Amino acid sequence: PSLLTIMLLTYERYAEVPSKMHIFYKEAIDTLAKEHDASKACSRPLNTGLPVDRFEMYFAEFCSRSYHDEKFEFTEREFVDYYDSLSERRKDSFVTSAEDFLYDARANLCLMFYEGGKYFFSHRSFHEYFCAFYFSRQTDQNLQRIGDFFENSRSRNYGDHTFNMLYDMIPSTVEEYIFSPFISNLPEECQRNAGYWKSLDPMY
Repeated sequence: PSLLTIMLLTYERYAEVPSKMHIFYKEAIDTLAKEHDASKACSRPLNTGLPVDRFEMYFAEFCSRSYHDEKFEFTEREFVDYYDSLSERRKDSFVTSAEDFLYDARANLCLMFYEGGKYFFSHRSFHEYFCAFYFSRQTDQNLQRIGDFFENSRSRNYGDHTFNMLYDMIPSTVEEYIFSPFISNLPEECQRNAGYWKSLDPMY
């Protein structure tokens, strides 16, 4: 229901549903931020005091770290531990608290909800979008490591859209730093591991 509501709000604002998933989620976040701004008659719309684009970077890193750990629900203590580990926080000159950040994510931007003593993402696809967004902002050299991470996490491939959204966001960079090295290394790997038969699994 929450995702449907967000879709309707986004459609009302943009009068279309984008064909690319990551564009829809970007528009959805913008819509949620605008809806929140419209309800606040003050100069500090978020409890953290962060501009929306900086909040997005904090949340994107939070999503990437929890995605790596396959962590999709959080006690308050677990949320605080992830928040305290964010490197994005050290790029700003002022201090934000985990409590304010969690309040913004839950109450102000509706990206998370609380139920049964734990916090959850409003929809898993938001987790995937922000993770892909964070990966897309990394240096080119780090992308090959990210590609290796996905290659070694095949259990996520079914029903998970993170890599697809990453590819849509930066297609040429993914091709150069993930696909090309993988294809280049494949013949040597196949020679080491039963040749032709070994190639069938990664290729298909």
